[in-house]
Amino acid sequence: MSLSKLLDTVSFRRLQLIEILVFDDIWWTIEKLSTLLDCSSRTLIADIQTINSKSKDNFFIRTSKQRGVKLIISDLFHVEDVYQEFVENSLNFQIIKSIIELDVTTSEELSELLYTSQSSIRRNLKQLNVFLAEYKLSIQSKPIKITGSEKQIRYFYSVFLCEYYYTNVENFQHQMKEWAFNFLETLEKKESIPSQSCFTNYKTLIWIIVCLDRVSKGYFIEENYLTIKMVTIQEKQLLYKFKEQLSFELSGKEIDFMMYVYWNNRYEFEKIDLVNNAASSYLYQQVLFFINQLKKETGYSIQEESFLITNLMGYYFNGKFFSGPGNFLFNTRRRNTELSEKTFSDFTNKVENVVNRYPRGSWIYNMQIKELVFVLMLFWKGLITQIISKKEKINIMICSYIGAQQERLLGEMIESRFPTVVDCSAFSSTNLLKDTIQLVLTDHKINETQQTMVQSKKVIGIDIVPTKRDWKRIERAIKDIQLEQERLGNRIV
Repeated sequence: MSLSKLLDTVSFRRLQLIEILVFDDIWWTIEKLSTLLDCSSRTLIADIQTINSKSKDNFFIRTSKQRGVKLIISDLFHVEDVYQEFVENSLNFQIIKSIIELDVTTSEELSELLYTSQSSIRRNLKQLNVFLAEYKLSIQSKPIKITGSEKQIRYFYSVFLCEYYYTNVENFQHQMKEWAFNFLETLEKKESIPSQSCFTNYKTLIWIIVCLDRVSKGYFIEENYLTIKMVTIQEKQLLYKFKEQLSFELSGKEIDFMMYVYWNNRYEFEKIDLVNNAASSYLYQQVLFFINQLKKETGYSIQEESFLITNLMGYYFNGKFFSGPGNFLFNTRRRNTELSEKTFSDFTNKVENVVNRYPRGSWIYNMQIKELVFVLMLFWKGLITQIISKKEKINIMICSYIGAQQERLLGEMIESRFPTVVDCSAFSSTNLLKDTIQLVLTDHKINETQQTMVQSKKVIGIDIVPTKRDWKRIERAIKDIQLEQERLGNRIV
């Protein structure tokens, strides 16, 4: 889910502008930005002026007649702060937040609370129905409330609150917060499972609070849903103890549903753990088969395979169990995976090849490839190292008039500076064929070095210990080679 869907057209365009400028620290032309945002240059300039007039000290948009537009940020800047500010000013967001947190039920109350007309409230309620339809929910006007299955209502409330309060949960106030916090803290101490990050715990905390809140108001889960769970004796004992502190009853199915996120964020399933759960056992076998196919396709090994299986099971189950964009267990926040596309394109293609071999209607056939790849990168320990190690590197030859030891020293310095990009070889001891060399670095005379090399190779003269200027020239040369490789690769495709 992204709460940016609640923004009006103008606010959404301005947020997109900031996201584009954040993407890369370069100058953008007005024409290019206007095309990307599908607006006129005049509108774009007006948007920039409005953003700058409201921006805080940690960022502003600089404009130049010669260069274009560039975002200037401080070390304290984070795009999520901007995102949250845009969302908070959205009437659609304020309406939903008021319904969830304040139990507002009439347009009159909303109008008074949000300082807007009742006609605006009614108009926005119609817009919200389009948004909520993605979660198989709707919003009725008399009384105002979100309607649908209880399972979906709890899911939507949790996603909404997590996305808004994810990094500042201390601002989230609820009468059940202390109970839920103490319960999770005590459970964490009693369990022998590694503790999670505070952000994962916040997500679990909000989920439990939403479930408790709904039960306390008389809204119950419709059926005994099959969830992936493993109940320990410690959990049962602790739940029984903490239940006594509540003023309402928690049935077994309510407890199972309430603990769903906790279990999925902490346990690693082995096949033996699922012998009494036919559906989960079958899914385990399917995920294991998929992982084996991936290993065969990629040639990669997997560290802690059960950890990956557990999280793929949770990822699939969550996507099938709930309706709505994104995935609550792994994707409550907006993520930008575009930056890594070039690095992981080969792996992404191999994942897609494996998925495409599955028949239509199978468990993995309709999964979003980019999201699946992101989940694999999150939970496949050792994957990134293996991907990087198999990427073709730029071959650099070091030629020094001092000799082999100096060539080794320079080679180690350069490889440590660009560890995933280059392979260095010493001129005095290499068996590397000359036509595989892409760049030559030397502390010797350029013309004499060139005479011993293939004439077409680029040769850069550097100091015995590279200066700052040398490093910039080396980096620029490497980028030029990478761009040429991309150009040739695109031509072949």
